[in-house]
Formats: sequence, structure tokens, C-alpha cells
Amino acid sequence: MGRYRFIARRGAGLDFFRESFMQIVNRHAPLRKCRIKGRENPWFSPELANMIHERNRAWGKARTTELTTYWFVFKQLRNKCTSLIKKAKSQYFLSVTTENLKDPQRFWKAIKSFAVEKISQALPTFVLRDSVPVYNRLEILNCFNEHFLSVGSLSGYMQES
Repeated sequence: MGRYRFIARRGAGLDFFRESFMQIVNRHAPLRKCRIKGRENPWFSPELANMIHERNRAWGKARTTELTTYWFVFKQLRNKCTSLIKKAKSQYFLSVTTENLKDPQRFWKAIKSFAVEKISQALPTFVLRDSVPVYNRLEILNCFNEHFLSVGSLSGYMQES
């Protein structure tokens, strides 16, 4: 309690509190870095993982030594990894689609699983027309229509000048 009486500036007190608080937090609940893995790739094999590990080791060695021979080894492994990944993906997708050719439901389910989910491109909930919000869907569409018509007519006007 005695240390708090000797703080002369108001800002210094805040700095002291912040430093003390962060020391306690870091001691009892330190921040930890963790790696979040992506989704599982069914085409990814242990052999491919080993090849990528070798490539990464070769890259580290090439960076530290800066010798052209190590860079050459790294480039060879990089190209091999790239071709193996492409080959593994194509083989997997080909096998999944050919297995399900007779069943359209399973076929399209497999095709949709390959695609990346897109974010919905829905209309905004409202737009401003002359600083007044418009919520009606049809009026929103008309606002967009008017806007793009005016832009188109302005560009025609600009080209004539």
C-alpha cells in the first residue's frame, strides 16, 4: 500500500496499475499461441506429408547456407511436391466421381462437397435515398436501377464531350 502514495502524476498511476496488472495476468494466464488446422483433405496422404517435410527441411538448409546446390535440391523437391499434390487431388476427385456415377444424388453431393461455400450475395437490408432509409425490397432494387442508369447516362455524356 505504501508504493501507491508516492505516485506523483495521475498518468504515472495508470501506467503503474497497467504494468502491475499485466504482470499478474502474464504469470497466471499467459497468452499461448496455438495452430488451428484447416479442414481435413481426404486426398492428403502420409507420403505427401513426408515429402512436404523434406521440402521444408531443404528450404531451411538452403536459406541458412545460401549454397546453390541446396537451392537446387529445394527447387527439385518443391516441384515434386507440387506435382504430387496435383496428382493426388485429381486421382481422388476422379475416383469419388466415378464411384457415384450411377447414383445422381450421391454424385451431386460429392461435387458440392468439392466446392468452396460462397458467402450469400443478398441485397442489403436498406439503402439511403436522399438521406432517407429505404427498406422495401422493390424500392431498393429501383434505387440500384436508377443509380446504374444515371451512371450509364453520365458515361455516355462524358464520351460525347
